[in-house]
Formats: sequence, C-alpha cells, structure tokens
Amino acid sequence: MGIGVIPMTLSSIDLPPFGPGLPPDSSPEGRQRNVAMKKQVWEQFFSNVTKCWNDMMVEVGAEPGIEDALDATYLAPDRYIQMCVPSAEYPRSDAPDSIRFGGGLPKGSRDPMKDPPTWWSEVVDNKEKKDIIFVCQGTIALRYNELIIPTMEALKDRPNTLLIVALGKKGASLPADISIPANTRVIDFIPFDDLLPHCAAFVTNGGYGGFQHAISNGTPIITAGAGEDKPEVCARAEWSGMGFNLKTPTPTQEAILDAVDEVTSNSKYRTRAKEMEAEMGTFDPVDIIVNNIEELVAEKTVA
Repeated sequence: MGIGVIPMTLSSIDLPPFGPGLPPDSSPEGRQRNVAMKKQVWEQFFSNVTKCWNDMMVEVGAEPGIEDALDATYLAPDRYIQMCVPSAEYPRSDAPDSIRFGGGLPKGSRDPMKDPPTWWSEVVDNKEKKDIIFVCQGTIALRYNELIIPTMEALKDRPNTLLIVALGKKGASLPADISIPANTRVIDFIPFDDLLPHCAAFVTNGGYGGFQHAISNGTPIITAGAGEDKPEVCARAEWSGMGFNLKTPTPTQEAILDAVDEVTSNSKYRTRAKEMEAEMGTFDPVDIIVNNIEELVAEKTVA
C-alpha cells in the first residue's frame, strides 16, 4: 500500500508534467500539449531513472513495465491512498482504480497550544471585528524578507487589520533591526489549528501541510511559493477556488495587499474554503487506511 502526503505526481493525459504549477487542461489541444511536454521532460530527466527502475524490478523477479519512474509510486502498490480530499487534487481520467482518497487529519487532532501568548485574547475575542491575517513561511524557508516582512509592511496601514506572524521554528526571532508595526503580533511557533479558525486569510509559501490545515479549518489561502512541490500546491489551491496564487516566492507589498483585499472582500474564497472543510469532515482517514488494508488482505487471502 502507498500513502501520499504530497501533491500527486502521477502523470496523466489531462495534466502537464508535475513541477512548474501549470493548470490542468483536458481539451484536445491541452492533451496534445500535455503529451508533448511529458515526452520532453521524460527524455531529459527520467529516461535513465526509469530504465534503472525496470532493471531493478527484473533483478528481484518482478515485472518491469513502468513507463515513467515518477509513476511507480502510484502504479506499483496494490492500493494507493492520497491523503487529501478530491477537491484538492486534479482529476485524472486515466488514473488507475487502485487510487483512493483518504482526506486529511481533522482539526484538533494535532497538539493544541499549551501556553497562549499575552495577546491571544485579541484573536479569540476580536471585539473590533478586525480582519485577522496569518502569515507563515513554514518550517524550512526561513528567509523572512521573502514573504513575512513584505506582508508586515504591506498590511501595516491597512484599516481594521490584525496580522499574526509565525516564524515557523521554536525560538526563532526577527532580526533586531526589523520594526514591528503596531497591528502586528509575532511569535516563533503557533499551532495552526488554534489560530486559523479565527483568520480571514492565511498567507503562506505554499507548503502542502499549510494547505491541508487551511482546508480543515475552512480558511481562505494566499500562496507565494517556489521550489520543491510548492508551485504545484499553489496551483492546486487556486484551482480549487479557495486560494489566491501570487505566483512568485517574493511578492511585492502591493501584490500582497491586493491579494488580501481580494480574498477578504470576495466571499467566494471563504465559501469555497468552507465547502472543502465540510468535504474533509466526511473523511475518516484512519478508518479509510484500516479498511483498505483489510480489503487487500482479504483479496490476497482469497487469491
């Protein structure tokens, strides 16, 4: 059994190759583009890897038959469970029947906040009904000048706004020469599930975990990512309808402000986020995994 904890890299006639964050296109013209792009990428990057994979399969007495090593993750297992809701992943008309969706961990299943910051009542009570905006670059991309500091500057004069900044790492702090605006609260780390239910928008660099947290809390997302799987996460958030994709890891202050204004003023983002939150609520990931294991065992036993 395979378990998917990143966006699906499985190739499809309906999708361009995984990586740059291009949208799906299942039109005849789009499918021609997808096939041509896949051929180019495969020949340039994955032909040797695929040959090695198939050679290794033969060595251990298994069937080769994998046309693309990237697809082996999905095609080799008897069952593959992608840990997201269907609305967060592109549809593939040619996907194998062995793929299932497992949803994601529901909110409240992670460790809750033990010691709230002194300003926590501003978030929970929010007596002035401010737009609470949360920005975090995740736990790896800690160059704060890429997203966090521009967001602070972009929103410092925005009326009726409270910005919460999480630095993504225990003990982290902003450089001493950074001025913190009056409407901004900074913390090294905060459990997303405690904060996101109170937020009007979540500004993030496009990590898959952050996207999943946003879904489980029904919070609209603004993404600005590059590298690893981030362009694909950003594209999926936008495609799903709950996200605004800035399409750069280093957005300008003006672009951030425009995105926040759009997401907080246009109800379609929150409406879609709440629909996806409800969709996630229909999944019990642990039960799904257990049931699939039991089904496979039963099939193998009968065989």
